[in-house]
Amino acid sequence: MVHILSTALLLYFLPQFPCLSPDETTFGLSYNGGRIMTEPVSVSLIWFGTGWQESGRDAIRNAITSLTPSPYKDPEVPTLGDWWDVIKQYKDGSNSPVTDRVDVGAECFFTGPELNMTLDQVVEIGQTVFNQTAIEGFGGNLSCNRVFEADENSIYHIVLSHTVMFLVGQKQREMMDMCSGKFQLEIFGNMTVNMTWAREPQNAADHCSNFIGGSYYVGPPNGDEKIDSLVGYMLAKIAEEVTDRDGSGWSSNDGTGLTVSSSCPSPFQKIASGPPLYTDEDRKISFNAVGLNGFRYIIPYIWNQKIRNCALKSSEICSSNAILVEHPRGLLKGGIVVNHTDGLQPYAPNQKCQWNIQLPNEAKFISFTINYLAVAQGSGDHLLICQSHSSLEKCSVIQVKNGEFNRKFKVLGSRASIEFTSGDHVPFESRGWELSYSAGNQNPS
Repeated sequence: MVHILSTALLLYFLPQFPCLSPDETTFGLSYNGGRIMTEPVSVSLIWFGTGWQESGRDAIRNAITSLTPSPYKDPEVPTLGDWWDVIKQYKDGSNSPVTDRVDVGAECFFTGPELNMTLDQVVEIGQTVFNQTAIEGFGGNLSCNRVFEADENSIYHIVLSHTVMFLVGQKQREMMDMCSGKFQLEIFGNMTVNMTWAREPQNAADHCSNFIGGSYYVGPPNGDEKIDSLVGYMLAKIAEEVTDRDGSGWSSNDGTGLTVSSSCPSPFQKIASGPPLYTDEDRKISFNAVGLNGFRYIIPYIWNQKIRNCALKSSEICSSNAILVEHPRGLLKGGIVVNHTDGLQPYAPNQKCQWNIQLPNEAKFISFTINYLAVAQGSGDHLLICQSHSSLEKCSVIQVKNGEFNRKFKVLGSRASIEFTSGDHVPFESRGWELSYSAGNQNPS
């Protein structure tokens, strides 16, 4: 008979994406010598409950397979592969990075009683999927496309439908109070595995529902807010497993035990107007990342160790040379800007970016419009627009004062230069800028 660990399962839960204070400049993750998953990973799934639609399962499977970098690239919109590229910066003691391949593994489906479930039942099913005879003993309530294998390169993940209810007892209430978690169980003799889990929210009022409205949000990217909320929690658990497999991998250096996926705010936390999101008006959906096969997602921020900040993709790094701009009109920006109105993530620190606008001599002036500006003040970050390339004497510092800034202005002549500098630490709220420019051929009044 298989026994649960004597420590009563070692159940623990992740913090729900706490938000770091902008002045925590020393925060970071440290490697503690533990297990990092550097070989190709398969994510085996146990689907609990009868509330699943196949379209929802496909969205979840596709999110997992989209973590493998793909040839699809969009300079504007992060992909799930871009998100995973940030995860890959974490390495083990031999300098081997986290794997660049994640696939869906074996799948099992539990469709038995789902009201007043207990933690012990979840554990029993988690153990059963590793044994074909035990699976058959569930009388048709448990089926698998293949038996789970005990493999050091596998992640085992339970996904709980909104129809599954844990209502009786303190441990069961914890399963309803939390959105995701992880426990350890014994499967063969002394062999143990991690079993991660995440649940669909019961309804829009459930605290596990990420969708709280806001001006940016027009609809869930996969048509079901429960599924789209669940995807974020699942991906966060997968990111934690590959970077902190045994609890002694990468974790925060401040003693809080935060991980790559629990060190950052939820995309929906403490933002009255909602998070920066891309919008597809034709499909009536909002999203912040693109997956394979046309899928769209809203995914959580993760800790980018290189820029000491939260990110959805690697930040662009400026070259040491100024970029020559010769088009009579265009856009320039620092950071990832959504729909020309808001920044998606903080820009990189310690950057000096320069653009030289050089137009035909018949251009009498250059008009500038600041579309978006969220640049840290008093920390060495500044945006300069200058009348020529050679001197800083005729420069304007574009900055926010009391929440306001000049949105439109002109520079005389056919040449201008733009310089953007960032300091050593960029607050999470400082998400960059975007301006548009155009040439004028008549003398300005």
